[in-house]
Amino acid sequence: MAHMSPDTRPEAGDVLINRLRRPAATYALSVMPGPSQIVCGTYDEALARAMRFAKKKHVDVWVAEPGRLAAAVARHRIAALA
Repeated sequence: MAHMSPDTRPEAGDVLINRLRRPAATYALSVMPGPSQIVCGTYDEALARAMRFAKKKHVDVWVAEPGRLAAAVARHRIAALA
């Protein structure tokens, strides 16, 4: 992972939606590189909260599923630089 470009992994300040391994699907939000701060009951709720924060702070939103690399969901950092 150390050789990946910044476009392929979360950067400091980005929002990460992390699917938790629990009986019911729950999602946790964190601001990279920090710990989980908010737990949401659905992906839609987690995405809506992450998007509001990311737009305001001009950062990107990523989602991480167990056993997979994080994938970009929304890019707000690029828009802030344009």
